[in-house]
Amino acid sequence: MCRLSPPSHLLILLGPLLEKFFDADAVAFALGGVPGSVLSDMCGLLACWVVFLAAVFSFYRFIAPLVAIWAKRAYPDAPTGVALPPAAYTRLMRRSGCIA
Repeated sequence: MCRLSPPSHLLILLGPLLEKFFDADAVAFALGGVPGSVLSDMCGLLACWVVFLAAVFSFYRFIAPLVAIWAKRAYPDAPTGVALPPAAYTRLMRRSGCIA
């Protein structure tokens, strides 16, 4: 039974860039582009998840604060953009049971 590897999207996107610095066969192996190799598939899956995780962390680190800044500027009187006074915050924390 012949097992065919799915096409590696990372190989398509990052292959030409990485092949300038590394051997083309090594790049194909690391990004899961070697057909029929389980180890290459595992490396490709790991590389895919690392890129996905980096993209998610980057989004929440850079894009989300920019959206929050924009929302505070566009809607300054929105309830989520207004800071609570310390007494109200403490009262809410006591009521929720977080502090005694």
